[in-house]
Amino acid sequence: MSNIVELNPVPQDYIGGMAFVGHDQFVVACWDGSVTLYSVDENNMIADVNRITHTAGLISVAVVLDYVFVGSVEGELFFVDFENGTLVESGENSSNLGICSLCSSKAHIITGSWDGLLQVVDPYSNLVVSKHQLPKGEKILAIDGTENGMLLVGSTGKHIRLFKIDEYGQLNQTSNLDFRLKFQIRDIKIAPDFQSYAYGGIDGRVAVEYFENPTQTYAFRCHYLNLEDAQITYPVNSICFAPNTNTLYTSGSDGLVSLWDLSIRKRIQQFPRFNNNAVVKLICNGRILLVATSDDSFKTNAVNDEVELANSQIYLVRL
Repeated sequence: MSNIVELNPVPQDYIGGMAFVGHDQFVVACWDGSVTLYSVDENNMIADVNRITHTAGLISVAVVLDYVFVGSVEGELFFVDFENGTLVESGENSSNLGICSLCSSKAHIITGSWDGLLQVVDPYSNLVVSKHQLPKGEKILAIDGTENGMLLVGSTGKHIRLFKIDEYGQLNQTSNLDFRLKFQIRDIKIAPDFQSYAYGGIDGRVAVEYFENPTQTYAFRCHYLNLEDAQITYPVNSICFAPNTNTLYTSGSDGLVSLWDLSIRKRIQQFPRFNNNAVVKLICNGRILLVATSDDSFKTNAVNDEVELANSQIYLVRL
């Protein structure tokens, strides 16, 4: 696997999120409270590292116009000032629970939190400019946005909502979309051509939906293990489209990453298992694929506080 490079150093705790910054940098947020900026040289090797640490776990990250924002498990939102080594808290943020998902849309940062609150942040002023509260009891689990102002929001209760964001950052819900999976959503992504979207769930399946032609909708199993008398399914933790293509990367708690051609509805590549951990985050810029693995056994097993979880790792895959 000469095209795969294991990064060092990396945060040891559970990886909360990753995002590209321009063409030659990426940022990693971690539950240990660290946010780390990596630079990649022309040979796709790590050139330097810049790290800032917060007292609470950082569980999401997004970038817009090279501005980096992170969300904390305590509901805080920060602009990351790597130049001065500080985290600058965003004004007018009113999340009361963890900001579990961040994305960019229409030159704004969008936050989604476990208390069901959507917020739109102006990256220049670092202020929240609009908000939308989901119905009481719903938790936001995954969001994704596009440059043309589309925003998809997946929440508990098997809901997916489509919003539009205008140039001033105002949110307008346009429709409630169908939810094809049987169980809770883990990740959602809009296709590069804006015609469709995909989302993965805890039952090891991915659904593909088309905005204008629902008859093309389908779902497929992707992270499962067939035994002689049973089938084990693994959560689909993270998905991402390869830029400007109709190919989708999926990753799961089985520790595997697969590439699917949605045009022919077939898997065209499966990577060798990276290690014994789950693959929890994926991002791709067309040149490299970043794969983050973490020990997620605490989600399904009763874990004693004294039991030490395996360290996280990040791999850079040259495409």
